[in-house]
Amino acid sequence: MMKARLAGATLVAALVFAGSASAGSAADPVAEVVAHYKAVEQMFNSDAFRKDRRIMFEDFDPSEQYRLFDINQPTERRGAAARQHMYEISGVISGKVEFLNLEVKASDTVAFASYIQHVVGKDPAGNPIDLSVRTTDGLAKVNGRWLIMHEHNSLALDDATLGAMLAKKK
Repeated sequence: MMKARLAGATLVAALVFAGSASAGSAADPVAEVVAHYKAVEQMFNSDAFRKDRRIMFEDFDPSEQYRLFDINQPTERRGAAARQHMYEISGVISGKVEFLNLEVKASDTVAFASYIQHVVGKDPAGNPIDLSVRTTDGLAKVNGRWLIMHEHNSLALDDATLGAMLAKKK
């Protein structure tokens, strides 16, 4: 039964993305999304972000439909609560942010991006943070801009301890 559901989901995804190869499409949606993530990575490392972290919200769905699955409690947030949480946790970013191993699948209007988000900074007590988070985003093209509509973050677990492997870069 599970294999049938997975096969069905794979078929739906294949049909959605098959539309991106249609004739007459001048833009390359994968290239657009990759460029989007390069710009977001640069934004996180900019002086403008250090002065006003709210600029990150330009890249997220501004509605209450935005959904975030995160690594800390509560693990699911939506809309304004999700954006407030992101604003609060972004305060630890005092060093470099990297998006590693970015992979994108995209049609003209919908995209999925998966990557390792590596963040260096300090916690509120001043202790160093070196964190790698696996992230998968669902994006939609809205009024010509790619917006993150859904974000899912997770941590890899150490098989021996079942504890999170916080600073693994691959």
